[in-house]
Amino acid sequence: MAEKQGWRVSVALAGIGILGALLGNAYSNRLAVRREIVQRQSEAYVAFLGAFEKYRMSMVESNNGNPSEADRLMRDFEIEGGAAARRIAVFGDVEVVKALANRYRDFSLPACEERIPKTELAVWESMRSSLFGSDVSSNDFAAAAGRCNPVLPPGGAAQQGVAADGAAPRR
Repeated sequence: MAEKQGWRVSVALAGIGILGALLGNAYSNRLAVRREIVQRQSEAYVAFLGAFEKYRMSMVESNNGNPSEADRLMRDFEIEGGAAARRIAVFGDVEVVKALANRYRDFSLPACEERIPKTELAVWESMRSSLFGSDVSSNDFAAAAGRCNPVLPPGGAAQQGVAADGAAPRR
């Protein structure tokens, strides 16, 4: 009788060991993904801060009567800042994306349809959704990623090829 119970104990212990290995592996993978996302967020934030410094220096050069240098710095900001803003829109924390969207809403920017193709916006929004779900409104995402005014119909870029959440546009 003792032999019959011995194999049951062995099988139970083996099952517990396998379950522990699987759970440990899943936890380790989830932790690695989280670390990667935090790394991407940090890189995007630093890139945006660096680009923003070019914007600030462009204003200084303009005030100092150096329009060619001001224009060069502004072009650099547009290129680097745009790329960084899109990375923030895709990888950034929800509150950072909302703050960036609100920053762009404070300017008289062109409508998103005029500034960025709907298909590109839909791809970027799908990237974010695949990582975080639909945690940011389509309007906030459009404003942050496209650096534009999201005057768009309700629906969302991924569904309709445009971005919106029904919020009234700010001009």
